[in-house]
Amino acid sequence: MKKYKSFLGLLVVFLVILFCFYFYEKSSSNKNINSQNENVGVLPDFIMADVVSLEGQTITLTAGSTQTIALLDSTTVFTQQIKEGNAYKNIPASISDIKVGQRVVVFYKVDGEGQYLADKVQILNF
Repeated sequence: MKKYKSFLGLLVVFLVILFCFYFYEKSSSNKNINSQNENVGVLPDFIMADVVSLEGQTITLTAGSTQTIALLDSTTVFTQQIKEGNAYKNIPASISDIKVGQRVVVFYKVDGEGQYLADKVQILNF
């Protein structure tokens, strides 16, 4: 009986150590993941909407009942989807390829004044 109690006591101690080790390792791996995520860029903000107007360096978009204005500049990249076989691919485009009524995806940053600055405009073709 005494051997049984000793064995049971050792088993409990072993399980407690194993339990602590497991949670220590789990918290350490979460810290590593979080520190790795800090090095990964933030996902870009974007809006998929229909073009209402394009005047100069300003594009006005409508998504549902929300109207959004994005500013374009010389660094804005334009691409256009084309169908190739059963898939779509992006090709370079220009501001002149954008037409009122087209659906586009605008990737943007918000400046200090709350204006949307377009980094990329992707013209959709579906």
